[in-house]
Amino acid sequence: MEGTTLCIGLVAAVLVLLMPPRYGLLVYLVTLLCYPSYLSIIVSGCEVSAGRFIAAALLIRCLLDEQLRRGFRWIKLDTLVIVADAVYMLALSYTLGDAFIDGIKGRSGAMMDTTFAYFSIRLIINNRAVLVNVIKIVSIILVVMAFLGAFEAITTISPYKGLMKYGLQNDTSPAGEKFRDQEVFVGHGQEERYGFFRAQGPHPHPILFGASFALFVPLVWKLFYQARWKRLRIPVCGAIVVGGASSVSSTPFTGLFAALAGLAFERLERWGKHFVVLAVLMCCFVEFYSERAHFYYVFLGRMSILGGDSFYRGNLIDAALKHLPEYWLTGYGFKDPGWGPEIDGVQYTDLCVHYVFLAAIYGIFGLLAYMAIVFNLLFSLVRKYRRSVEIIDRNICWALIVSVLVTLALGLGVTPFGVLPSLYSVIFGIGGSVISPYFNRQYAIRNAHDLLAASCT
Repeated sequence: MEGTTLCIGLVAAVLVLLMPPRYGLLVYLVTLLCYPSYLSIIVSGCEVSAGRFIAAALLIRCLLDEQLRRGFRWIKLDTLVIVADAVYMLALSYTLGDAFIDGIKGRSGAMMDTTFAYFSIRLIINNRAVLVNVIKIVSIILVVMAFLGAFEAITTISPYKGLMKYGLQNDTSPAGEKFRDQEVFVGHGQEERYGFFRAQGPHPHPILFGASFALFVPLVWKLFYQARWKRLRIPVCGAIVVGGASSVSSTPFTGLFAALAGLAFERLERWGKHFVVLAVLMCCFVEFYSERAHFYYVFLGRMSILGGDSFYRGNLIDAALKHLPEYWLTGYGFKDPGWGPEIDGVQYTDLCVHYVFLAAIYGIFGLLAYMAIVFNLLFSLVRKYRRSVEIIDRNICWALIVSVLVTLALGLGVTPFGVLPSLYSVIFGIGGSVISPYFNRQYAIRNAHDLLAASCT
């Protein structure tokens, strides 16, 4: 399958270089959502998937487009993204020592998933029309994947079944030696819950499959606003929710709940600060008066709607806080922190809480760098939402606010891997474009010129 992945990646990359950037973006999104991320090849010791080939080609194509470059304006969020990458590199340079070159290779692959995707989106989605059309295409892809997911959850039959054995974690060649130590992922139809099998589609784990649906529910719901599309809003979003539910995983269910609750909360938006204060007070109350556990045990337990490892995640946070003096500055790098025996008695430490993962790998400054990106984007979107007059602008801003909150909710249950970092970057990139003062400006100016030319004829 390495040859197939190489051919698909190279052919798609060449097509992306030859076609207009907005169509190249569609090729990239189709690859992310439909092609198995675990099918990759090793290039100079670095794992490269088809999505990474296309991400690199897409960014190059965007930078070669003069019109896109003229319409791009640097904003604070872009600076924070670059600063975060620099913080990660500095932390790894200290913790990896002689293995720093290998760490650079791994981190460069991660940058193709995140930074390349982010800036490609920032360049391409520069007006509402492009954004709405992209989300419509994404909704079609997700409906198809939802059908496949529901079918897999009922029958275990999937077109992706059997491809997992070709992933690098099962590679027996000398080049794939370091990837064989990775955690063995779940196979199709191997886990059953409540009478359904956990669907995973093209992803190495059911959680990733379900999370990919939860991220886009707000955007699909809010952007199907035209009369001819509005009638499809409920069935399309319903299908997407079913797709997320087909993973039969608590973390995607939490993401779906956050998405639906966030959409419903819009009418109470002016009370947002009061709800935040109330939530903080409730956490303090549970912390001081609970005799059994910290507040995050209670919260994680409520998140585990379908069962799962909420107690493990609570113990993981306890271990992270206990050992904070050991790693707070630069983290452990890519080494196992060694907390497994005190968490659940096994040697391997599953850093399944995203925020613990960032702190353990890159130190507290790595966690702060990521949180700075998220909260800068959130606050900027809230400001633009309150200042916007047109309904469509308010819809876009609120949908993105909810999608960013979904990423925060998912982070409590899973550390992004596979395609999830790229999908997060797609959401952040769209948000960065929308908060840019030049979003939709060229489109509006072009329309004004057209109207002026028409009035003069």
